Amino acid sequence: MSAKGGVGKTTLLTAFARRLQGHVALLDLDFSNPVLNIALGLDHYRPQEIKGGRFLPLAWQKGEIMSLAFFTAPGGILRQPNSDYRTAFIQDLLTRIAWQTYDWLLVDTAPSISQENEAILKDLDPEVVVVAEPGPLAQEGVVRTILFLQAVRAKLLGIVGNKGLDARELCEELDVPCLGTVEIETPVKVPDFTRWTSRRLGDPTWADKLRRGAVKLGLRALVELDG
Repeated sequence: MSAKGGVGKTTLLTAFARRLQGHVALLDLDFSNPVLNIALGLDHYRPQEIKGGRFLPLAWQKGEIMSLAFFTAPGGILRQPNSDYRTAFIQDLLTRIAWQTYDWLLVDTAPSISQENEAILKDLDPEVVVVAEPGPLAQEGVVRTILFLQAVRAKLLGIVGNKGLDARELCEELDVPCLGTVEIETPVKVPDFTRWTSRRLGDPTWADKLRRGAVKLGLRALVELDG
C-alpha cells in the first residue's frame, strides 16, 4: 500500500509472490491502473462466472490471480462514479471469487488512502506493507499512509524502502518497523516479509502527533528547498 502512485507496489508484490513457497493467490484491486497480470506476463482474462454467481480466477505459475482489469476490455477502465460505488464493487467482488485453498493472499491496492482501501482493510484484515521511494513528495505520502492505517487500526508489518531508499530514519521518526531496502537492480530482490510480525495501529498519542507533525514540517521544508 501507498498513498502515492509509481513507488513500485506492483513490482515488489510480483517479485515477492515469485519467492513465496506454496499456493499464492494474487488480487489486484487498483481501480486506477490494474496491471499486476501484465507484470506477471499474463494475457487478459474474462472471469468465468460459475454456479452461485462466483468468479473463477485465472491460474498463474504458482497459484491464481483476480484483477479489476479482468472486468473491462483490454486497456479499459472501470467507470464507477464515486467512492461509494467503487467500495461496493470491491466488497461484492471479495465475496464472489472462487479461490482454491491458498497459502498466501497478496493484495495490490490503489495508490490512495481512500474509502475503497479502508473497506479492503476492514473486510480482509490484512498485514500491510507500505512501500516508499526517495524524495520528499513520496515520503509525505508515507506519513499520510501511516496516519491512515493508524486511524483505521490496521495491522502494519512495516515500511520497505524501494529504489535504493534507506527508510530507517523515516521509520524511526514514525515509530514503525523498517523492512529493508530494495536496491535499483535487475532482477528485483525483496526482503523476506514472512519473518516479520505485524502490530495493529491505534490512536496516536500526543507525542506521536508532535513527532509526525515535525516529520511533515521537515518534508515540506525539503519541498520548498527543491522548488
